Amino acid sequence: MLADSQLRLSACAPQQRISMLPPEACSSAPSPQQGSEPIWCCWDTDVEKCMSSMQMGTQMVKLRGGSKGLVRFFYLDQHKSCIRWRPSRKNEKAKISVDSVREVCEGKQSEIFQRYSDGSFDPNCCFSLYYGEHMESLDLVSGTGEEARTWIHRPQVPDGRHQ
Repeated sequence: MLADSQLRLSACAPQQRISMLPPEACSSAPSPQQGSEPIWCCWDTDVEKCMSSMQMGTQMVKLRGGSKGLVRFFYLDQHKSCIRWRPSRKNEKAKISVDSVREVCEGKQSEIFQRYSDGSFDPNCCFSLYYGEHMESLDLVSGTGEEARTWIHRPQVPDGRHQ
């Protein structure tokens, strides 16, 4: 497995699994073109702008097993080490360490998304974070596709470390 400091997201087609690839693999991928069909992860995004947006947070729908989704406010904590959400009755459990994220799937790929009818959510706004040793999923629906891509992207600082 690649060291976390070497991970970066690759370009992907809509509703396709996004894999973590080393930076050299990503640099050979074609750059996004305006109006093209594939959805691209934040290649040219200003890292500071992206981080600031994530720290300010956004409302998204958190999907769960058998019930309707819950609207929650998601944000990157002040140390840039955890994705957190509120409200939550289990405040200490309402977080995911950024380092524990193993994979990000764009679109309606997870088992949870499959339980909802096709027209329920725009696939461009849907994504799942798989984290931890048991690959648990956090299935989210953002307000816009652009907002989703901000959260899908894992920004890197110039020395290659994730922020």
